[in-house]
Amino acid sequence: MLDMGDQKAIEEENYLKVLAILIEKYEEESGYKVNTSQVDAVAVLNYYLTENNLQQKSLIPMLGPASRVSEIMNRKRKLSLKQIKRINEAFKIPVRLLID
Repeated sequence: MLDMGDQKAIEEENYLKVLAILIEKYEEESGYKVNTSQVDAVAVLNYYLTENNLQQKSLIPMLGPASRVSEIMNRKRKLSLKQIKRINEAFKIPVRLLID
């Protein structure tokens, strides 16, 4: 048999589960939740640059010369693993968002 403390803990856990489901549903319906399967590395980089008031030239130390940055940002060239690692270390963007 459960004592009052155990019963209260179970009720709180159930409440939190329901609350989490409601929040997730709200985020999906409101457009706050990003479907990462539909987002590529360039979109992630553009978002990061915009949110942090940075320009593409901020990527030069991680990606190489301006011409290479331009090729990557125009989707003419993919990011290398070395570049992904540098971006992750500099901007703390999760690697899984940068691998296409």
